[in-house]
Amino acid sequence: MAGRKAHRHDGGQLKRISHADLLTALKAHRAMLDGRNNGRRLVLKFHDLADVDLSRRRLSEADFTGSNMRRATLVETVLESAALFGVDLSLANLLRADLSRADLRGACLRGAELSDAILVEADLRDGALVQGADTGDSGELRYLHMRADLTAARARGADLSGAQVSSTAVVKTDFTDATLKRVNFTSADMRGCVLKNANMEGSTLIRAQLNGADLTGADLTGVSFDGADFSDANLEGAIIDPGLFSLPEFAGARLPDHAETPEIDLPAMLDAHERWVGSGGRDGACAVLENADLRDQDLSGRDLSAANMNGAKLSGAKLTKAQLAMSTLIGADLRKADLAGADLRGSRLDRALLDGANLKGCDFGPVQAINDPSRWWHASLCDARLRDAVLCHANLRDVDLRGADLEGADLRGAAVTETSLAEARLRGAKLDDDSGPDAVATPAG
Repeated sequence: MAGRKAHRHDGGQLKRISHADLLTALKAHRAMLDGRNNGRRLVLKFHDLADVDLSRRRLSEADFTGSNMRRATLVETVLESAALFGVDLSLANLLRADLSRADLRGACLRGAELSDAILVEADLRDGALVQGADTGDSGELRYLHMRADLTAARARGADLSGAQVSSTAVVKTDFTDATLKRVNFTSADMRGCVLKNANMEGSTLIRAQLNGADLTGADLTGVSFDGADFSDANLEGAIIDPGLFSLPEFAGARLPDHAETPEIDLPAMLDAHERWVGSGGRDGACAVLENADLRDQDLSGRDLSAANMNGAKLSGAKLTKAQLAMSTLIGADLRKADLAGADLRGSRLDRALLDGANLKGCDFGPVQAINDPSRWWHASLCDARLRDAVLCHANLRDVDLRGADLEGADLRGAAVTETSLAEARLRGAKLDDDSGPDAVATPAG
């Protein structure tokens, strides 16, 4: 890849463009996107664009085939359906860039910054670059195999849904909190990858190398594993059918150890807690379910007010109309849990995972302190992850959602008066047209 810095793949010199000519070309491309008569597609094939700054430009359908864009700054740049075939984007800054459906075959993204970038249906497979095709030479055409390279890239929170990443080098790439639904990772080299809390639903990992990868908390629902190598990989807290762990693919992997979870008599604890709540603390005992494994449990309608459920594993649990006022669920895993109609007034859900959770009609409003009527407890979901969660008609008045990830969440009909959304991520969220002014601060994303 280093050979791309000053020369073409076939040994020829990369073309250069002056700053003035570049600005003219960018202006013409924008005119094309706007549908104006003087518009012209931006075509910069085999150009030396190292260190170029094209941040926040609209470059959809632009053609950079074979160019050197090493260390380029492309923050929040729109590159939808752009031709980036064989481009050197190593060490480039693509923070929050939109590369949906981009052709990145044979591209080098080694060490690139891709956090919060959109690569939905992008093509990151290997490719064959036709040498001499752009020059019009009548000589024999040759094909140069280009291997796509995502090694050591940082793609935290990125969305690669439906992307093609088969046979690609993805060694030690950081996909923490990334959306990797339906990604084709067939035969990909993913050794040492960080996939913590990544949503990999329906992805293909057939023959992929995941030696030493960190998949703690990853959602592996419906993933194809045939022939994959998970040796020395960490799958603690991952959402996956435990029956699969006997397969040879998982030999040598660090699997969830349910023995580490203390044995509890859940029915007895719930009964004691409800007596404690009903008697004002004179009878029974407050439930302590910290780090408890409650996955897929049916707790519908149960009274867990003021219970300690920090770090509890509640993925897939049924908590419809449960009483959870003043409860603490800090860092709890509630992915795909059903909490429709639950009472969550004054609850603490900071850093909780609520991806795909049903929170329709939940009440997150403030609750008045019993011993001090002048004091109100407010619900908090700071830094919580609620991607694709359903919050229709939920009461979010006075809720602290600072730093929360609400990407793709459905907030239609939700009450958000005085809701704090500073640094919240709302990309793709469904909102009522008149809901924005009621929220405090400007959301991110």
